Amino acid sequence: MRLLILSALLAGCLPPAEGLRATPPGAGPQVVIDWDARPFAEIPFPNDLATVPDPDSPTGLRINLSEQASTEVERRARRRLNTLSGFGIFSPISVRLSHRLDLDAVKSHHEWGMRPQDGAVLLIDVDPDSPAFGSFIDLDMGHGRFPQDVVQTDRYFPNDPHATSPSLLFSGVDEDLNGDGILDPAEDTDGDGVLDTPNVWPIGGDPRADMLTWYELETDTLIVRPVVPLRETTRYAVVLTNKVVDQGQQPVRSPWDAVNHLRQTQALEPIDFLARNEV
Repeated sequence: MRLLILSALLAGCLPPAEGLRATPPGAGPQVVIDWDARPFAEIPFPNDLATVPDPDSPTGLRINLSEQASTEVERRARRRLNTLSGFGIFSPISVRLSHRLDLDAVKSHHEWGMRPQDGAVLLIDVDPDSPAFGSFIDLDMGHGRFPQDVVQTDRYFPNDPHATSPSLLFSGVDEDLNGDGILDPAEDTDGDGVLDTPNVWPIGGDPRADMLTWYELETDTLIVRPVVPLRETTRYAVVLTNKVVDQGQQPVRSPWDAVNHLRQTQALEPIDFLARNEV
């Protein structure tokens, strides 16, 4: 499966050279791009920008991740990842943003029974050779199809400082013991240098009942998953529409002059057609 990321879909702007649309002005959250981040570049993922051309691959692409690591186990794993011809057909899609979204506003466009094409975040088949070309894929955004909590929390390794946390992926522990908002040495129980707070919504909610599974508060990362497996050797596009807004109701913005990376313009042209025809 191949995946493209379109940072925003906003009509009414003149197209920049090779891009679908110019990025409108504003103060909304930007999609975070950091090519120099280590151990991996900071980009929406999965993403064709993390691949290189390979004529021997079924998709014409091969994953291209840094193989630099501190242990041979990590290096070997990355070498094997770089033999893959695409990404998972059922894996989560993550996009980090520069600041906090209005989570309630975004979630309101992804309630049960709503059409996937009416969502704030869209996943679209843009492969002309696909029998489902142009179709919208339903996304799970905290609907419970992919539970992230564990029943027995203390069975993973001895002396686990977060043995009571109900999730392996998200923080369920409040390390701010004195409530001053500052990480003190004695409070950093897992040694990660971050003052952990429960990833719950609303803030202050129950770490299990209110666990937020489609957004990580610590890094302001949006996480969505396709409800059904995607087709192999097929290109899809992720679209963050102007319904994705921050707490000041400012829409999401691209980090580039155009709403998309110029290397992906041709593959994203079906998105432009859908936008112009308000499908």
